[in-house]
Amino acid sequence: MIPFDEAGFYNAPHLDDYFTDKERFPYFIYADGALAGFALVYKRAEAPEPLDWTIAEFFIAYPYRRKGVGTFVMEELFRQYKGEWQIKYHSKNVGSEIFRHKIASEASGG
Repeated sequence: MIPFDEAGFYNAPHLDDYFTDKERFPYFIYADGALAGFALVYKRAEAPEPLDWTIAEFFIAYPYRRKGVGTFVMEELFRQYKGEWQIKYHSKNVGSEIFRHKIASEASGG
């Protein structure tokens, strides 16, 4: 668990790498002209199972949830980056788990 500082921020490992590493891709998500979230994608060259891409972090702000924004973004990422995916989520975040299972099921055809 990464601790927050006094200002409410935390130092996310590898965050700077998303802006310098050619195999990491940061996305700022906009909806209705406003910042609505972000996604961090990276290439998985080495993994025990066949795996090409990982969603390391994915966040949609509350006002944009359940409006199709997250689904649209994930579908676009799947179109842009072909291959086998890993979609990470925290097991205690039930909403995230449900969303990711839904996306994975739709993308894989069940």
